[in-house]
Amino acid sequence: MSDFNKLLQKSAAEDKPPKVPPQGTWRLGVKGGAKYKERKGGGNENAPLADAIIPLSPKEPLQDVHPSDLEAFGDYTQATVFHRIPIFSEDDFYKVNRFYITAGFAKEDVLARSRAGLLELKGGEVVAYIKHRQNPEDPERPFVDIVNVVSATG
Repeated sequence: MSDFNKLLQKSAAEDKPPKVPPQGTWRLGVKGGAKYKERKGGGNENAPLADAIIPLSPKEPLQDVHPSDLEAFGDYTQATVFHRIPIFSEDDFYKVNRFYITAGFAKEDVLARSRAGLLELKGGEVVAYIKHRQNPEDPERPFVDIVNVVSATG
């Protein structure tokens, strides 16, 4: 039996939600495999058309990440957090370009790609603040926002 089949045989009662990395400033790596996800506005004209969703991996916590929170979280090297950039109009694709340039990719390489091609980039790094936001559907598991994104190289 394959490892995946063994996983499928376990009881659903054993399923636990993934831990949320502690709040604070982190060095984050761009994992790649980003995507655009269309949103269904449900008639709300203020809703974004889509989100650019960029998976990031925590590389290193900085000084403002509380040591006890970090200890409770455990091994952060396998965690994934997602940076969402809302796309309200065509002008917002500039924010996606800026993110990849901030992450250390050459401006010429970023601007030479199609918008879809940007999502293939991986390996850059940023420094950003991981912020928790109340999740009304699951108070035990907050939403994670990635804010104050800056270059990891200075």
